[in-house]
Amino acid sequence: AETKFRTRYGAAVIAVTREGKRVYEHPGKVILQAGDVLLLEAGPTFIERNTENDRSFALLSEVAGSAPPRLKLFWPALILTIVMLAVTTAGLTKLIIAALITSGIMIAIGVLSQQEARDAINWDVYVTIASAFGLGTALTNSGLAGLVANVLVSLGK
Repeated sequence: AETKFRTRYGAAVIAVTREGKRVYEHPGKVILQAGDVLLLEAGPTFIERNTENDRSFALLSEVAGSAPPRLKLFWPALILTIVMLAVTTAGLTKLIIAALITSGIMIAIGVLSQQEARDAINWDVYVTIASAFGLGTALTNSGLAGLVANVLVSLGK
């Protein structure tokens, strides 16, 4: 059933809900009935291609930035990751160096785009860490860190 649905509409059925309850049978084996609610994985052109079925489908929400998995890139990514871990485990280099080199190779061969690599960096964490170093240096240079440490030690006695 799912194969015909996927071929006809260009979307894969992920889950089926009937009368407000999820149908736990494999979506490809469910015989659809009127009123069933389907969770679909569809490309960006799904709505455009199915405008004649505008009464059959209602777009409740779109997942921003979603894209189908790039399975042809799975094996290169897995092999690079295993090599990175093996090199690190063997002690040939530090993990950070191996990770940076592996990331560069993944970008070079197209496993990751440059934008995906930039988006994967959690800049808030790095800004917080850098700020903590700056604040720590300022507290040490001003003598406030020593003063607070002495007060805490005297309280602990």
